[in-house]
Amino acid sequence: MVVAVVGKEEVVVANSVIPHILAQNTSSVVDTQPLDYRYACLDQSGIKTSDKYQTNLNSLLSSFISDSSTSNGFGNRSLGSSDDYDRSNSMVYGLYLCRGDVNSSICHSCVQNCSNLIQQHCPNNASAVLWYPFCVLRYSNQYFFGNLTMTPRIPMFDVTQNFTSAGEFDSDARILMNGLIQTGSEAELMFGTHMFNINGTQKRYGWVQCTRDITSEECRTCLSNMLEDVEDCCEGKRVWRIFSPSCVVMYETQPFFVDGTGTIAPTSQPGEESSNRRSMLIAIVVVSAVLVLALLTFCTVYFRCLKRKKEDGLNKVFSEDQEGEDSMNADLPMMPLSTILQTTYTEKRLKLEWKLRLSIINGIAKGLLYLHEDSRLRVIHRDLKASNILLDHEMNPKISDFGWQEFFGEDVKQANNSQRLWGYMAPEYAMEGFIFSEV
Repeated sequence: MVVAVVGKEEVVVANSVIPHILAQNTSSVVDTQPLDYRYACLDQSGIKTSDKYQTNLNSLLSSFISDSSTSNGFGNRSLGSSDDYDRSNSMVYGLYLCRGDVNSSICHSCVQNCSNLIQQHCPNNASAVLWYPFCVLRYSNQYFFGNLTMTPRIPMFDVTQNFTSAGEFDSDARILMNGLIQTGSEAELMFGTHMFNINGTQKRYGWVQCTRDITSEECRTCLSNMLEDVEDCCEGKRVWRIFSPSCVVMYETQPFFVDGTGTIAPTSQPGEESSNRRSMLIAIVVVSAVLVLALLTFCTVYFRCLKRKKEDGLNKVFSEDQEGEDSMNADLPMMPLSTILQTTYTEKRLKLEWKLRLSIINGIAKGLLYLHEDSRLRVIHRDLKASNILLDHEMNPKISDFGWQEFFGEDVKQANNSQRLWGYMAPEYAMEGFIFSEV
């Protein structure tokens, strides 16, 4: 047993190293394990406890034992009358905190053991704190709820396990533990555990917790200060724990987290972990491929629809606003040949019979023959294409769009000719005779 004195505080340590005592069934470990605990008997005022104080303390501890079987792992309470003339000697304040990874049954057994042990080791002390593997118990005759208390600090470490690399703690463990401190201090229960991979091969297990009467910021401050003490007390050690009244930090090489059933949470074997990683990688690749394929399909369909709408809009404008006298005066229900062809190719169900196709071809040929031979003026269209061939309701072709034609005199085989073109004319002006102010 090691005894240390910090100021007026007597700190008694039950064991000097951490024995590996965690068994697979932790519900029985609480009652049968060796004395793996730490306690501090604190006489801050030097005033001996009165009989009334002891009575209040016994009642407080009994209430903690009763409440711990149904609580969420934390409780604080005060007993005593505020109008007592000797309030400083009879008023008692206390709290208990169970580890965030244990169930109510383990919590109840731990608080019960702590209550018995703390009275055995500190029978006449007005203030004391005891750290057990699964809980911490603290009481005092001074109000301490909501006060960040980081002393006394009691370290525990395994002298038989040292870092294989001298800089392991500085390079890896400190970064990982700082991250755990950040997440644990912000958690609802102010508690956090995590398994780390050091150098990709070695597993380490971290654990942090604070009493729930302090704020998240105070919790983070307390845990960070405990981590700073590692260099002074436990440098080079792979297994260590540091206790203070307001927080606890642990770092070990073996799993010690407890699940809801009271057993040590199993860790995956190397083969299992590799298989899980491979399965996760395959799943990520498959999901990514599906998403990319879906995106490409959507983009293809979208741009095709957009292109079709643009072409339909242009065909509609050109058919309604044909340059030339014929286009202004004609009011015939016709459809451009290009629209028929486009519809035929995009919608496979629409098919033109060859007889109808031949009739359209012959009609176009007759129109060209008229322009070249029978017309008073020889006309070279120069822009003959499917979109300039209109079809009426009987599918008779009509050549349109004479905005770029050239006229030649009869029997003239070569000449230079200049003709006036209509140019652009607003459709509403060409059709209705009025024009909007915007134009």
